[in-house]
Amino acid sequence: MKELNRTILIISLFLLLSSCLSHSSSVSSPKLYVALTFDYEDLHLNDNGTANMPEILKILEKHNATATFFVLGKTAKLHEDVIKELKARGYSIGVHTYFHNMPVFNKRDALLIDKIYHVNNTWERSFKNSQAFLADLRRCLNETELMPMFRSPCLAVNWISNREEYFETLEKAGIIIDSSLYQEDKPFYYVGKVIEVPVTMSEDYFNFGYFKCKKIAKSCIDKNLPLVIVMHPQKLSLRNFERFLDFLEANYNVTYIRIEEVPIIYAQ
Repeated sequence: MKELNRTILIISLFLLLSSCLSHSSSVSSPKLYVALTFDYEDLHLNDNGTANMPEILKILEKHNATATFFVLGKTAKLHEDVIKELKARGYSIGVHTYFHNMPVFNKRDALLIDKIYHVNNTWERSFKNSQAFLADLRRCLNETELMPMFRSPCLAVNWISNREEYFETLEKAGIIIDSSLYQEDKPFYYVGKVIEVPVTMSEDYFNFGYFKCKKIAKSCIDKNLPLVIVMHPQKLSLRNFERFLDFLEANYNVTYIRIEEVPIIYAQ
């Protein structure tokens, strides 16, 4: 009987120690909110922006991760079955223009973006004025069931000189949240009545190694910011994407959130 009691005591102490170590590990891991966002698009008629979508959804499910998708109006029409699946999974779905035109309203800004992206057709792909941009936004919202959230193609709004006109147009269209500007050390802020949730990094950083990613994640924790990542399904390395999620979860206490949750979480 004494030997049995001793065995029970040892097992109980082992379970208690394991519980304490597990709790200690959970507490010591820094809290990190991660917003995974995807620009879901078919840039040309022969593009297949849906190519990696089944695998991306499997990875999200495996990691119990939510996400936000910014979708072209054309893509939402072409792939209504995918949009229904995204909604069924509880992901949020915003607007990414109808045909991937950019909110650039003058040639000087277009030339600057040409230099940044090493292209020569930004002006041809631009709305050229806010009236055309407004009409496009309204078309997206009227012809689809996308949410009133917006992501600019190529994050072009970072380099335009008429940013005030850009936000005024979003407000006129009824857009509530925009996520098109790079991080300015704020989790979110208002521009007029539009809430801006800045982007922290793109999928390109997955190729720079864990040191760079760890530095960005640590900066977010130190500054109390969400890690907002912009990705493109048709360009995404699935292997690097999953490795990145594994890395985050191994080093931080990760909570995945949707873009519209950022103002709620960080307003507290």
